[in-house]
Amino acid sequence: MHDAASDPTRPSITPAQQWWALAVFIALCALTELMAAGLTAMSVKTWFLTLNKPGFTPPNSAFPIAWTLVYATLAYIGWTLWKHASQPGLFWPASMALGLYIIQLLLHVTWNIAFFGQQRLVDGLALMGLIWLLMLLSFPIYSRVSSCLKWWLLPYALWITYAGVLLACIVQLNPVS
Repeated sequence: MHDAASDPTRPSITPAQQWWALAVFIALCALTELMAAGLTAMSVKTWFLTLNKPGFTPPNSAFPIAWTLVYATLAYIGWTLWKHASQPGLFWPASMALGLYIIQLLLHVTWNIAFFGQQRLVDGLALMGLIWLLMLLSFPIYSRVSSCLKWWLLPYALWITYAGVLLACIVQLNPVS
């Protein structure tokens, strides 16, 4: 029987390539978080403070911590998807998963632009709903690439769900005229 793992025609990923790829995914997620932070910096200190918020809203200092953990988790997920793309039979599922991953990162930036940059609550809620839907679709797709990724997605799913509920309450408490 032919062992696909020992196939000499199959490109292998060197440890150096793995470290570089991990650095790229960390940088990509850090850049996404920095763009989000730049978009929110002024609004958090001004506009966001004026909004009516539900009682379960965490202190503002909790958000950067939570988002940093989310983006660190996303960096690991992206790197894991990339590593598995070179494995036999996983190129297309991993490529589809990476495409979904990139779309989610772009939506995170777009959400920050809509919600904090343009102060558009309803648009922010719609974008958060789209992020949540894509995250939900990610579970079976990412799990097809690597079964451990569903566990790595769980903290992200919990935070996005919490953030979505929080945002829905903020929209409800601050009707747009």
